[in-house]
Amino acid sequence: MDAEIVNLSQIQVNGANPRIIKDEKFEKLINSILALPKMLTLRPIVVDETFVALGGNMRYRALTAIADLDDNELSERLASNSDVQKKTQAEQDALLNYWLRWKDKPTAPVIRASELTEDEQREFIIKDNVGFGEWDWDALANDWDNEELDRWGVDVWTDTDAEDNTVETHEDDFDEDTDAIEVRCKRGDVWQLGDHRLKCGDSIDLQEVKELMGGVK
Repeated sequence: MDAEIVNLSQIQVNGANPRIIKDEKFEKLINSILALPKMLTLRPIVVDETFVALGGNMRYRALTAIADLDDNELSERLASNSDVQKKTQAEQDALLNYWLRWKDKPTAPVIRASELTEDEQREFIIKDNVGFGEWDWDALANDWDNEELDRWGVDVWTDTDAEDNTVETHEDDFDEDTDAIEVRCKRGDVWQLGDHRLKCGDSIDLQEVKELMGGVK
């Protein structure tokens, strides 16, 4: 099955798709596609014979949102995109020109799942969205930038999360009077707890350990 380029208007969103995307993640997907449109060629939208999307519904919706942007909105969105800002000025200009040309005739690469039966298409819709793998969080922490991962849609702990979860503290009226606290043990005291002995002392002091063990080795 080879990919082909079709008009975006030919594709239909799958109303029976059980997958959803929240607003924040959807905005990140749009930004991700804007910064790397080549990703669409590597991951075409999968459609049935009537061009209903079986896989890639969210990418289709993101492309539709991009097509609805006017030229100024598109330019501003690219200019504020952190992944785009890392590119050279020539690359940024080329990217803007690419999307302006694309908006004149929006298209998308698709693969037709013509060889799948109806039951297999239903099975594909679920399996295409199942992630069996797991992130190696140590590798991500050591080899990847946390802010980039967050922009690309990976659920990582960010500085913003830390700020949002900071609990405001304040001084209360509690005044600890150490003289009023009853001292119930002192260094050297030993308690017998069934078959066990407990001593108030220094565990790295050999003499104290010997006293605790009572000669037992």
